[in-house]
Amino acid sequence: MQISNYAFNSNKIAQNIRVAVISDAHGRDIATLKNALNEIRPDLIAVPGDIEGKGDKATRIAYASEFIKMCSTFAPAFISLGNHDVDITNEFVSECGAALLDDSYTVSRISGTDIYIGGLTSGSLGKRHKRLSKTPDPDIAFANEFSKLSGFKILLSHHPEYFPEHLRDLDIDLVISGHAHGGQWRFFGRGVFAPGQGIFPKYISGVYEGRLLVSRGAGDHNAIPRFFNPNEVCVCEIAAVCKNK
Repeated sequence: MQISNYAFNSNKIAQNIRVAVISDAHGRDIATLKNALNEIRPDLIAVPGDIEGKGDKATRIAYASEFIKMCSTFAPAFISLGNHDVDITNEFVSECGAALLDDSYTVSRISGTDIYIGGLTSGSLGKRHKRLSKTPDPDIAFANEFSKLSGFKILLSHHPEYFPEHLRDLDIDLVISGHAHGGQWRFFGRGVFAPGQGIFPKYISGVYEGRLLVSRGAGDHNAIPRFFNPNEVCVCEIAAVCKNK
Protein backbone atom coordinates (compact mmCIF):
# COMPACT_ATOMS: atom_id res chain seq x y z
CA MET A 1 0.00 0.00 0.00
CA GLN A 2 1.42 3.35 -1.07
CA ILE A 3 0.67 6.68 0.60
CA SER A 4 0.65 9.40 -2.06
CA ASN A 5 0.89 13.07 -1.06
CA TYR A 6 -0.57 16.01 -2.96
CA ALA A 7 -0.42 19.71 -2.12
CA PHE A 8 -3.10 22.35 -2.66
CA ASN A 9 -3.45 26.00 -1.60
CA SER A 10 -6.50 28.07 -0.69
CA ASN A 11 -7.23 31.52 0.69
CA LYS A 12 -10.64 30.28 1.88
CA ILE A 13 -9.38 28.31 4.87
CA ALA A 14 -8.04 29.57 8.20
CA GLN A 15 -5.54 26.76 8.90
CA ASN A 16 -3.96 23.91 6.98
CA ILE A 17 -6.17 20.86 6.47
CA ARG A 18 -5.05 17.29 5.87
CA VAL A 19 -7.51 15.08 3.99
CA ALA A 20 -7.04 11.32 3.71
CA VAL A 21 -8.64 9.84 0.58
CA ILE A 22 -9.63 6.17 0.55
CA SER A 23 -11.27 5.34 -2.76
CA ASP A 24 -12.27 1.95 -4.11
CA ALA A 25 -11.61 0.03 -0.90
CA HIS A 26 -13.40 -2.98 -2.44
CA GLY A 27 -12.95 -5.08 0.67
CA ARG A 28 -9.28 -4.22 1.23
CA ASP A 29 -8.11 -5.55 4.59
CA ILE A 30 -8.89 -3.16 7.42
CA ALA A 31 -5.52 -3.54 9.15
CA THR A 32 -3.63 -2.14 6.16
CA LEU A 33 -5.97 0.85 5.87
CA LYS A 34 -5.81 1.46 9.61
CA ASN A 35 -2.01 1.51 9.50
CA ALA A 36 -2.13 4.07 6.70
CA LEU A 37 -4.48 6.34 8.67
CA ASN A 38 -2.28 5.99 11.75
CA GLU A 39 0.58 7.35 9.68
CA ILE A 40 -1.42 10.11 7.98
CA ARG A 41 -3.32 11.44 11.03
CA PRO A 42 -5.95 13.22 8.94
CA ASP A 43 -8.29 16.07 9.87
CA LEU A 44 -10.91 14.68 7.50
CA ILE A 45 -11.45 11.40 5.64
CA ALA A 46 -12.96 11.43 2.14
CA VAL A 47 -14.31 8.19 0.68
CA PRO A 48 -15.40 8.80 -2.94
CA GLY A 49 -17.17 5.51 -3.46
CA ASP A 50 -16.85 1.78 -3.99
CA ILE A 51 -16.41 0.58 -0.44
CA GLU A 52 -18.10 -2.73 -1.17
CA GLY A 53 -16.12 -5.74 -2.29
CA LYS A 54 -17.05 -9.19 -3.55
CA GLY A 55 -19.19 -11.78 -1.80
CA ASP A 56 -22.82 -12.07 -0.77
CA LYS A 57 -24.80 -9.18 0.67
CA ALA A 58 -24.05 -10.10 4.29
CA THR A 59 -20.32 -10.17 3.58
CA ARG A 60 -20.40 -6.85 1.78
CA ILE A 61 -22.38 -5.15 4.54
CA ALA A 62 -20.18 -6.56 7.30
CA TYR A 63 -17.07 -5.22 5.58
CA ALA A 64 -18.62 -1.81 4.93
CA SER A 65 -19.63 -1.53 8.58
CA GLU A 66 -16.13 -2.39 9.82
CA PHE A 67 -14.52 -0.04 7.30
CA ILE A 68 -16.73 2.96 8.09
CA LYS A 69 -16.46 2.49 11.85
CA MET A 70 -12.67 2.27 11.55
CA CYS A 71 -12.49 5.51 9.54
CA SER A 72 -14.74 7.28 12.03
CA THR A 73 -12.33 6.60 14.89
CA PHE A 74 -9.67 8.75 13.19
CA ALA A 75 -11.52 11.83 11.94
CA PRO A 76 -14.87 13.00 10.54
CA ALA A 77 -15.55 10.69 7.59
CA PHE A 78 -17.62 11.55 4.51
CA ILE A 79 -18.78 9.04 1.92
CA SER A 80 -20.23 9.31 -1.57
CA LEU A 81 -21.70 6.43 -3.54
CA GLY A 82 -19.79 4.62 -6.28
CA ASN A 83 -21.25 2.22 -8.80
CA HIS A 84 -20.71 -0.82 -6.53
CA ASP A 85 -22.23 0.63 -3.34
CA VAL A 86 -25.68 -0.91 -3.73
CA ASP A 87 -26.12 -1.84 -0.05
CA ILE A 88 -25.05 1.42 1.57
CA THR A 89 -27.80 3.63 2.95
CA ASN A 90 -27.88 6.87 4.88
CA GLU A 91 -29.13 5.15 8.04
CA PHE A 92 -26.44 2.48 7.81
CA VAL A 93 -23.60 4.99 7.40
CA SER A 94 -24.95 7.21 10.17
CA GLU A 95 -25.09 4.25 12.57
CA CYS A 96 -21.43 3.59 11.75
CA GLY A 97 -20.50 7.15 12.73
CA ALA A 98 -19.94 8.77 9.33
CA ALA A 99 -21.91 10.95 6.89
CA LEU A 100 -23.32 9.69 3.60
CA LEU A 101 -23.52 12.36 0.90
CA ASP A 102 -26.01 11.00 -1.63
CA ASP A 103 -26.39 13.93 -4.04
CA SER A 104 -26.27 16.09 -0.95
CA TYR A 105 -23.80 18.12 1.08
CA THR A 106 -22.97 18.96 4.65
CA VAL A 107 -20.93 21.59 6.46
CA SER A 108 -18.18 20.52 8.83
CA ARG A 109 -15.94 22.77 10.86
CA ILE A 110 -12.39 21.55 10.27
CA SER A 111 -9.34 23.37 11.67
CA GLY A 112 -11.27 26.57 12.24
CA THR A 113 -13.02 26.69 8.85
CA ASP A 114 -16.50 25.67 7.76
CA ILE A 115 -15.88 23.22 4.91
CA TYR A 116 -18.69 22.39 2.49
CA ILE A 117 -18.45 18.73 1.53
CA GLY A 118 -20.68 17.31 -1.19
CA GLY A 119 -21.19 13.87 -2.68
CA LEU A 120 -22.16 13.29 -6.31
CA THR A 121 -23.71 9.84 -6.56
CA SER A 122 -22.62 7.57 -9.40
CA GLY A 123 -25.01 7.53 -12.34
CA SER A 124 -24.05 3.85 -12.67
CA LEU A 125 -25.16 2.84 -9.17
CA GLY A 126 -26.93 -0.49 -9.42
CA LYS A 127 -26.95 -0.39 -13.22
CA ARG A 128 -25.26 -2.62 -15.78
CA HIS A 129 -23.66 -1.02 -18.78
CA LYS A 130 -20.74 -1.85 -21.03
CA ARG A 131 -17.33 -0.78 -19.80
CA LEU A 132 -16.61 1.01 -23.06
CA SER A 133 -19.90 2.90 -23.04
CA LYS A 134 -20.39 6.40 -21.68
CA THR A 135 -20.96 6.53 -17.93
CA PRO A 136 -24.58 7.45 -17.16
CA ASP A 137 -24.91 11.09 -16.14
CA PRO A 138 -25.07 12.11 -12.48
CA ASP A 139 -27.49 14.57 -10.86
CA ILE A 140 -26.23 17.70 -12.60
CA ALA A 141 -28.76 19.89 -10.82
CA PHE A 142 -27.24 18.99 -7.45
CA ALA A 143 -23.71 19.72 -8.67
CA ASN A 144 -24.79 23.11 -9.98
CA GLU A 145 -26.50 24.06 -6.71
CA PHE A 146 -23.52 22.88 -4.67
CA SER A 147 -21.17 25.03 -6.73
CA LYS A 148 -23.13 28.16 -5.81
CA LEU A 149 -22.36 27.86 -2.10
CA SER A 150 -19.85 30.27 -0.63
CA GLY A 151 -16.76 29.02 1.17
CA PHE A 152 -14.32 26.17 0.53
CA LYS A 153 -16.03 23.32 -1.31
CA ILE A 154 -14.94 19.70 -1.69
CA LEU A 155 -16.96 17.43 -3.98
CA LEU A 156 -16.63 13.65 -3.80
CA SER A 157 -17.35 12.36 -7.30
CA HIS A 158 -16.57 8.69 -7.84
CA HIS A 159 -16.20 9.05 -11.61
CA PRO A 160 -13.34 11.29 -12.80
CA GLU A 161 -14.82 11.24 -16.29
CA TYR A 162 -17.58 13.50 -14.94
CA PHE A 163 -15.06 16.32 -14.52
CA PRO A 164 -14.53 17.52 -18.13
CA GLU A 165 -18.19 17.31 -19.12
CA HIS A 166 -20.04 18.31 -15.97
CA LEU A 167 -17.74 19.79 -13.31
CA ARG A 168 -14.89 21.71 -14.92
CA ASP A 169 -16.85 24.94 -15.32
CA LEU A 170 -18.35 24.87 -11.82
CA ASP A 171 -17.01 26.84 -8.85
CA ILE A 172 -15.76 23.88 -6.81
CA ASP A 173 -12.39 24.10 -5.09
CA LEU A 174 -11.49 20.41 -5.01
CA VAL A 175 -13.02 17.38 -6.72
CA ILE A 176 -11.98 13.97 -5.38
CA SER A 177 -12.49 10.85 -7.51
CA GLY A 178 -11.46 7.22 -7.93
CA HIS A 179 -13.03 4.47 -10.09
CA ALA A 180 -10.32 4.30 -12.77
CA HIS A 181 -7.99 2.09 -10.67
CA GLY A 182 -5.02 3.92 -12.15
CA GLY A 183 -5.70 2.45 -15.58
CA GLN A 184 -5.16 -1.11 -14.20
CA TRP A 185 -1.98 -1.69 -16.20
CA ARG A 186 0.47 1.21 -16.27
CA PHE A 187 3.42 1.51 -18.63
CA PHE A 188 5.69 4.55 -18.55
CA GLY A 189 3.18 6.23 -16.25
CA ARG A 190 0.28 5.75 -18.63
CA GLY A 191 -2.79 3.65 -17.83
CA VAL A 192 -4.19 1.17 -20.33
CA PHE A 193 -7.93 1.12 -19.60
CA ALA A 194 -10.59 2.64 -17.35
CA PRO A 195 -14.35 2.01 -17.44
CA GLY A 196 -16.20 5.01 -18.82
CA GLN A 197 -13.00 6.35 -20.41
CA GLY A 198 -11.87 3.43 -22.53
CA ILE A 199 -8.38 2.73 -23.87
CA PHE A 200 -5.52 4.98 -22.68
CA PRO A 201 -7.75 7.04 -20.36
CA LYS A 202 -6.79 10.56 -19.33
CA TYR A 203 -8.06 10.88 -15.75
CA ILE A 204 -6.60 7.98 -13.81
CA SER A 205 -4.06 9.07 -11.18
CA GLY A 206 -2.87 12.29 -9.56
CA VAL A 207 -3.96 15.91 -9.95
CA TYR A 208 -5.52 17.44 -13.07
CA GLU A 209 -6.04 21.14 -13.73
CA GLY A 210 -5.05 21.93 -10.18
CA ARG A 211 -8.29 20.79 -8.55
CA LEU A 212 -9.23 17.25 -9.62
CA LEU A 213 -7.57 14.52 -7.57
CA VAL A 214 -7.94 10.95 -8.85
CA SER A 215 -6.92 8.10 -6.57
CA ARG A 216 -5.70 4.80 -7.99
CA GLY A 217 -7.73 3.11 -5.26
CA ALA A 218 -6.95 1.18 -2.10
CA GLY A 219 -8.37 -2.15 -3.27
CA ASP A 220 -9.43 -4.11 -6.33
CA HIS A 221 -12.60 -5.58 -7.76
CA ASN A 222 -11.34 -6.78 -11.14
CA ALA A 223 -10.10 -10.30 -11.79
CA ILE A 224 -7.35 -8.78 -13.93
CA PRO A 225 -4.32 -7.96 -11.73
CA ARG A 226 -2.60 -4.59 -11.65
CA PHE A 227 0.80 -4.05 -13.25
CA PHE A 228 3.18 -1.24 -12.24
CA ASN A 229 0.20 0.31 -10.48
CA PRO A 230 0.29 0.02 -6.67
CA ASN A 231 -2.79 0.53 -4.56
CA GLU A 232 -2.81 3.79 -2.64
CA VAL A 233 -4.30 5.99 0.00
CA CYS A 234 -3.96 9.66 -0.95
CA VAL A 235 -3.24 12.63 1.26
CA CYS A 236 -4.40 16.13 0.30
CA GLU A 237 -2.43 18.76 2.18
CA ILE A 238 -4.47 21.95 1.76
CA ALA A 239 -2.38 24.94 2.85
CA ALA A 240 -3.97 28.17 4.05
CA VAL A 241 -2.65 31.22 2.20
CA CYS A 242 -3.28 34.87 3.02
CA LYS A 243 -5.76 36.80 0.91
CA ASN A 244 -4.34 39.68 -1.09
CA LYS A 245 -4.77 42.98 0.69
